[in-house]
Amino acid sequence: MSTRFARWCLDRLAREGKASPERILALTFTRKAAGEILEAVVLRFTEALDGDKAVMAALGHPSEHALRSVMLEFAQAIPRLKLNTIDGFFNQLVRVFSNELGLPENWRIADESEIRAARLQALERVIDAQGVTDCFALVKDGMPRSTVLQHLETELLGAKGDMATSVLGVYRRSLLGRGYFAWLAGSEHDPCSHQLRSDEDLFNLTSRLADLDLPLKKDGEEDQSFEAKRDLIVQWVRTEDWEAILEDTFVQRASPHTMDSKYGRAKTIIPDSWSEVIMEVVHHAMAHVAQEGKHRVFRVANFLAELDDACWKAQAEYSAYSFGDLASRLAVHGKMDEWSWEWLQHRLDSKIDDLALDEFQDTSVDQMRVLDRLMQEINGSDDDRRFLLVGDPKQSIYGWRGGTPELIEKVRHKYSGVLDDDAPLKKSFRTCPLLMKAVNRVFEDLTTHANDVDPDSGMTQLPDPIEGVDWPEGLEAPVLGRASSIWMEGWNKHESAKTEHPGLLTWTVAEHDKNWQAANAHAVAALVAQRRRLRPSATIAVLARTNKELAEVFLACKEAGVGSVSMEGKSALLDSLLVQQVLALFRLADHSTDELAHYLATRWIFPSVAARSIPGLQLDPVESISTQHRAATRRQIALHVRSQLVARGPSGLIADLYQAAVESNENIDSRELDRLQELVSVSRLYEDSTWPRPLAFVEAIEGHRQGSQKSGGVRLMTIHGSKGLGFDEVVLTGVKKGLGLLASNETDRFMTYESDPTQGTQIVLPGPNAEIRSWFPSLQAVASENRVRTSIDPISMAYVALTRAKTAVHLVAQPYVQKTDGKKNASIQ
Repeated sequence: MSTRFARWCLDRLAREGKASPERILALTFTRKAAGEILEAVVLRFTEALDGDKAVMAALGHPSEHALRSVMLEFAQAIPRLKLNTIDGFFNQLVRVFSNELGLPENWRIADESEIRAARLQALERVIDAQGVTDCFALVKDGMPRSTVLQHLETELLGAKGDMATSVLGVYRRSLLGRGYFAWLAGSEHDPCSHQLRSDEDLFNLTSRLADLDLPLKKDGEEDQSFEAKRDLIVQWVRTEDWEAILEDTFVQRASPHTMDSKYGRAKTIIPDSWSEVIMEVVHHAMAHVAQEGKHRVFRVANFLAELDDACWKAQAEYSAYSFGDLASRLAVHGKMDEWSWEWLQHRLDSKIDDLALDEFQDTSVDQMRVLDRLMQEINGSDDDRRFLLVGDPKQSIYGWRGGTPELIEKVRHKYSGVLDDDAPLKKSFRTCPLLMKAVNRVFEDLTTHANDVDPDSGMTQLPDPIEGVDWPEGLEAPVLGRASSIWMEGWNKHESAKTEHPGLLTWTVAEHDKNWQAANAHAVAALVAQRRRLRPSATIAVLARTNKELAEVFLACKEAGVGSVSMEGKSALLDSLLVQQVLALFRLADHSTDELAHYLATRWIFPSVAARSIPGLQLDPVESISTQHRAATRRQIALHVRSQLVARGPSGLIADLYQAAVESNENIDSRELDRLQELVSVSRLYEDSTWPRPLAFVEAIEGHRQGSQKSGGVRLMTIHGSKGLGFDEVVLTGVKKGLGLLASNETDRFMTYESDPTQGTQIVLPGPNAEIRSWFPSLQAVASENRVRTSIDPISMAYVALTRAKTAVHLVAQPYVQKTDGKKNASIQ
């Protein structure tokens, strides 16, 4: 992008006598990336002045006078440059069109906690006005009221306020398509043709089941396991537990669509007489589940329409919005197609002639709706305007928050008549030849490997047509194979520009242990320690998919004596093991089922420190506690810590723990004590956030920033956090059989389907589990297609992880699992 930006300035200088760099709108995703592009533009000019032949050729061989003129004008225009983030540009758009978008004049970008408070207030208002009848489908029977409200908050508003994971987020995404009518279509769709049976029919069915003869085993004896299953099915019918019937393995094997009709240890074939009666029960169960699903979609859709409106009103009262809200507001409520280009530029108080979009693979559909208005103008103009789109679908790792890499192809197709040919970037200026060769080897055969890893298509039979829904081709093909085929579109063999650099690729299998996460972490720590001794000046990154895995590695590195280890993307306070352990106590106080927090709190010298400060608190090593007693032990710790938080407050408790650490006879690194002392000070800022959820205090500490901090020599970060960065060596931890490529087979509470992501949602259907979906082809089809899309992100994550290193990649695989027969189950192929 920097080269094109510089070339556009030089071309305009040649045409018009002025470079006018402020008339180029260049958008990327982060302020860091925008700053890097700015620096790179300046670097291109200086490289050209220094006579760099390759740069001179890319810039069109300008004269020295032209280069100096453009550099001077560029420097003078820096305050007016439109080199911005997409969020920043949308912020500017909403500022000037706030009245048209229905936002208050004093609106602002607020922090997550304030926005969540506004949305929670909206939820309470809707529940008070309408009750929770429409939301019964989102909760479980028997939940206490406090748990119901907490559960509804998480389901409807998302975990930690993350709209992307919420049911309301699903609803807002559907507004980009058919909106409420997509939900209405789902509430009218019959996923099966079966009818509900009368009570008399069901009674007769159970009688017929009871009269069935037990099938015989190979030795001629009756198979008693069938009797137990028959009694269980009868019980489910009488208690109307239709989901249990559809989920049962025995019932599924009685289906004519099953690939295996044998059951039990004796592998007795289920007789046709049994299958016939069971399938009649199944048909009633299917009709009941289908009817309940339709009603659930309809009821929840009406509730969500009210909740969405209430959220906007509550946030207007707070004047608090997120960047995601701005994009949604512009895409759904904005009328940019009605605004003339001259009027748009007038309101923005700027002239835009050229458009450059960076990292486009992470663009969401709502962002695309807004940006397409600019693309139409730039690409449809008869004037000499320039357009550039930079994107790499292989690095699309933000699908979970709306990133849609298919949009690159949509732009290419829509503007094919005016765009130049693609300029693929095949050469890496970071990675050595050996690692590039490894990447080529892995991904060139990706589809073949994908079909070996998981040949499941997620379909037992093809769905019937649905009005307004276009089913994709190849639904019967394996999910991961389809995902990898999409991912591989446009693949180019990679080359390295660093031909002189040596390379290293290693493979380590962690030692077998009952706790494979701990075994994996210790294998990583040992490897990191070895590499630090061999290359003390090298930058090393340990990459994992989750922060939970990194916490294990952080602890293992501390225990192994590895110095200068930092947890990236977190508060600098979290570089301290003692701080992590203190926060682990808060996590346990919030939720006694947190096994990782229990494990962390019982390591190193923390149990003795805690015992000095909190009399009666026992933090025995987890492995010394029998499995059946661990849950009770965690509950006791949680109650003890909660009582201390009530008595002392969070800052008081942490201050006492710090004092106990200082007075202990343990050999504690001064850096650990400094960090813990900082935690005492910072905790006073978030004192009020501890109740009723201590976890809120932990999240506040994790989000706290101390200003710029120097990173350690070993940096622990998620793969998401590593994007755009480079390191001398990379350790990729937790490698599984499929390299973590395959997305989960579980679905959201509601599933959306769109054959074309740019057109938005066509239909919303209930999202039952895989066992229930297996009876409904249309639900299977939607789940299968969604799984294809969500499998693209993990493939991209594997690619990003393998291309962060300059000279060395170390893969640390999960340990082999020892089976009861003494054989090893090869989790790695």
